[in-house]
Amino acid sequence: MSSPWSGDVVGRVASTTPEQVAQILQQSHATRIRLSRRDRADVLEGMAHIVSDRRDEVSRLITDEAGLCYKDTQYEAGRVVDVLKFAAMKALDDDSEVYPCDITPHGRARRIYTTRQPLRLVSAITPFNHPMNQVAHKVAPAIATNTPVLLKPSEKTPLSAYWLAQAALDAGLPADALNVVNGPTTEVAELLVTHELVDMVTFTGSSQIGRQIASHATLKFGFTQLVGLFQRIDVHVV
Repeated sequence: MSSPWSGDVVGRVASTTPEQVAQILQQSHATRIRLSRRDRADVLEGMAHIVSDRRDEVSRLITDEAGLCYKDTQYEAGRVVDVLKFAAMKALDDDSEVYPCDITPHGRARRIYTTRQPLRLVSAITPFNHPMNQVAHKVAPAIATNTPVLLKPSEKTPLSAYWLAQAALDAGLPADALNVVNGPTTEVAELLVTHELVDMVTFTGSSQIGRQIASHATLKFGFTQLVGLFQRIDVHVV
């Protein structure tokens, strides 16, 4: 990896082959994370402390690989801390709900209790701009919900993603809960979008790639379950 401003080498990252990605997908899907809510919150708060304590290091890393000015990367580091802290708070929330069954003439004196379960595997694809903040927005919710995540950062700015992944490990996240892969988007991202073991794709990037991802989505229970809106669409007609 070289600086977009000076051309100096700022880091080295191994490229992941499609075969390796497929193997990591299998391993990630087989992972069961059983951290308590308190443990998940502790991991996220620990990550926030690491980023905060090493804010200058984070800022310089983002500046070196993305070419953003130091003032902006200092702000981005702060945003990362905010996201991690918010996720830690959400990890402690009780996401279950209770519904009464006696609200209709034919109802009965019963209650319905709902609970949420983590997905088996989420793939995350992030762009080059604001590289660590984008990654935090994908990774933090997955950690908060005990969901394994396979992350593909932009090949232009992967160093921030690897740095934050190491911070997660240092904060106590199990090794198989977060995997980072690197390589050409056309090869690596294609697997993350189309592989049968991936339950959800979370993506931030260009409209072109977004449309490609949307083309792989499957409709369920009727034709209105999936709707994509673009600039040329009249929202009132929709």
